[in-house]
Amino acid sequence: MGSLTPILGTLTQTVGAVSAFANSVETLTGGGRRDVRAEQNLAMQNLQQSQALSAQQAREKADRDRAQIAEQGKQSDEARRKALRRAIAKQNARVGASGVSRTGSNEAILLGLVNDSADTAQNNKALDQLRYNTIDAGLNNPQSRNVLEKTQLSERQRLEREMARF
Repeated sequence: MGSLTPILGTLTQTVGAVSAFANSVETLTGGGRRDVRAEQNLAMQNLQQSQALSAQQAREKADRDRAQIAEQGKQSDEARRKALRRAIAKQNARVGASGVSRTGSNEAILLGLVNDSADTAQNNKALDQLRYNTIDAGLNNPQSRNVLEKTQLSERQRLEREMARF
């Protein structure tokens, strides 16, 4: 029995050392996993904050662009109306100067001027709508890219976690 006691003591010390080593390895790898998770969570938060800031800036720019288009539309419409008034006044002056009363021909000419002006107004509105659609499309493209970036980051992080297991 006397010879067994030192062997048991040595065996106990060895098991204790192996256990301490296993705990150290577990702490190191587990701690590493926790650090990887924390880093990954931080990376995702940073990406989301960056995307939110970019989206806010894009919305603000879109609002400014929409306001600018609306203002340009108002100015264009006012200029078109003034040009129509001048054209009608010139036509009436020509007819009055020729000594002819306002007849069907003059009315046809005036109606043509009004119709041309209305066509111009309609074309301007269609152009403004295209500009608005372009702004909206510009807002939707980053949203699609944001989803792609989040998915790529998530997949990269998943692969990193899988690689850390081994």
